Amino acid sequence: MISRNLRSWLIFFVILLAFTAVASRAIYLQSSAAYKNKLTTEAENRHLRTVKLQPPRGSIYDRHGNLLALSTRVYDVIVDPKYLSHLLVNYRTFLKLVRVKDSELKNLAIEQRHKRKSFIRVLPDNPELLNQIRELSLPGVFINRVDLEWKSPAGKSLRVSKTSPSLWVDWMAIEHYRAAPYKIAKILDLNGEQLSQKIHKRAKSRYLIVKRGVQPNLSLAIKDLSLRGVYLESTYRRYYPQGESIANLVGFTNIDDKGADGIERSYNQHLTGVNGKQQVVRDALGNVIDVVNISQSAQAGKDIQLAIDQNIQYFAYKTLKEQVNRHDAQSASAVILDAKTGEILSMVSLPSYNPNDRSQRIGKGVRNRAISDYIEPGSTLKPFAIAKGLEYGVVEPDSEIDTGRGAFYIQGQRITDTSAHGKIDVATIVQKSSNIGTAKIALKIDPEVYYQDLLDFGFTSASNTYLPGEVTGQINGALHWQPINQVTTSYGYGINMTTLTLARAYTVFSNQGRLLPVSLFKLVQPPEGEQVLGAQAAETTLGMMESVAKRGGTAPKAAIKGYRVAGKTGTVHLTASSGGYEGNEYLSVFAGLVPASNPDMIMVVAVKKPSRGIYYGGAIAAPVFQKVMQQALRIRKVAPDDEAWLPKLTPVALPLTENVTSKKSDSMQASGD
Repeated sequence: MISRNLRSWLIFFVILLAFTAVASRAIYLQSSAAYKNKLTTEAENRHLRTVKLQPPRGSIYDRHGNLLALSTRVYDVIVDPKYLSHLLVNYRTFLKLVRVKDSELKNLAIEQRHKRKSFIRVLPDNPELLNQIRELSLPGVFINRVDLEWKSPAGKSLRVSKTSPSLWVDWMAIEHYRAAPYKIAKILDLNGEQLSQKIHKRAKSRYLIVKRGVQPNLSLAIKDLSLRGVYLESTYRRYYPQGESIANLVGFTNIDDKGADGIERSYNQHLTGVNGKQQVVRDALGNVIDVVNISQSAQAGKDIQLAIDQNIQYFAYKTLKEQVNRHDAQSASAVILDAKTGEILSMVSLPSYNPNDRSQRIGKGVRNRAISDYIEPGSTLKPFAIAKGLEYGVVEPDSEIDTGRGAFYIQGQRITDTSAHGKIDVATIVQKSSNIGTAKIALKIDPEVYYQDLLDFGFTSASNTYLPGEVTGQINGALHWQPINQVTTSYGYGINMTTLTLARAYTVFSNQGRLLPVSLFKLVQPPEGEQVLGAQAAETTLGMMESVAKRGGTAPKAAIKGYRVAGKTGTVHLTASSGGYEGNEYLSVFAGLVPASNPDMIMVVAVKKPSRGIYYGGAIAAPVFQKVMQQALRIRKVAPDDEAWLPKLTPVALPLTENVTSKKSDSMQASGD
């Protein structure tokens, strides 16, 4: 029986032996370079990252809920340059150590494959060399001591003895990092050599975006490669289903998914969500192998519903583009408003661009000309001067104005009409678009009062749509108002505004003299508006404008079968860069309301520099109004109001004979004949 004292000593020595073993192992691990490298590699292969959870932007809809802009899930292709460069550098070092070229190694791996691994060569039993190879920790490289005999795919009989170390490789594993840049580049249609150099230049970085916004099919192809140091991050990309027809209004987002133009920019804060955060563990391939926690959930952006009708927008864009091409015009714009609410049903600008193609998001096509380009409205401003003349009582509807032989002088300036009209009443002044008649009516109004009237109509006011690039109107001679200024502005010269501003001003004729604010967004109820013109004067002027679209007027091509159309043409000499007006360059304008009996829509069309010999507003802009409104009235289901076009119903006298009981008579009654 072992004494108690001896047992105590035995337990002490066992504990001491265990402690010594643990301490020796710790000292070895601390001093072993190979093991330290292995631990470093493992730490780099499995690292903790805090990643951003990107939310989708809010969607943009038209008034009927049709999508105009939405966010679709795409992926960013990411590489870890430090990890990938480390592998590639070590791979080149390995080739030098074993004295084999890259192409030779590949051929040997293919020819001498045994199961998954390929035999390369027998190595010298040199501990230093073997240790250097092991320290590289290259995936797919193995040093074995085995006895094997087999036939290679090339038909060679091979035998390996375990008496010497032998070098084996898993070529598929090596390919995962050896050719990673070139494999990625091939799928993403990039230059492989340039990508490889970029990775080496960023060798100290752990994060490099190779390509943003990759479509799911391409990202899946990248994922299937299982490349080391390459991974995908989910993100969102903006897509615009209506393409170029509404691009200038909706705008686009930049590479970081922030609004860069149009509504996307103006309402970026509303559309942008709140990023989330989560901690994840990634492996050497960049794959998420564990989600540690979600510290902040992502919140999607808020949606926007516009007043735009995508169908009306499409017809307006298509028709205007056809007219621009037909007359080889430089540019054009068009705005359609709901005549009772001021809602913007359509806003078109040409040239345009495809917002889904980033390469097109530069140049002249990006401008929203309906709000950013000045126009002199020309004769489309005459109804405002005439309406004010009627309101102030300086003329009556049947008052006659002597326009003489088509020429009139004021302050040394010659004012002309296209032809001599002699004495004509106010309605004919509108119908024939007489500059002289309009000027003489304007001169009957106190200058200060008339100038204030121009301001009241909103010609120099902002639209408050907050769209980027919008300009506000200007009136020449505002500081030193002269009779000549009063005359020229009465027929639309010497005053600059936008297409949208002009369309808004025309709401006074559809709302008994009330000027409505315009709205990009669908309204729950119509706005009150501001009374800037007498109701009777507005109604009378609206009736006079109906003659413009009839035979004898300047815009019969604006007429729409079944509907009464009120409108006004404008043909404006463009200003030259050196001052004054160009002799042969014009802006063709038409502003119209339909149906005239109770206007539902207002449309203004402006076409700049038509260059095929035709330039009058009634020939260039009015036909666009006619074609678009014809479709828009159908879309909005507006009933016809022109009695001249309504079908005449002739009553049919039915016989009063009581004994009409034949099958033929029954059949006629059943079919409604």
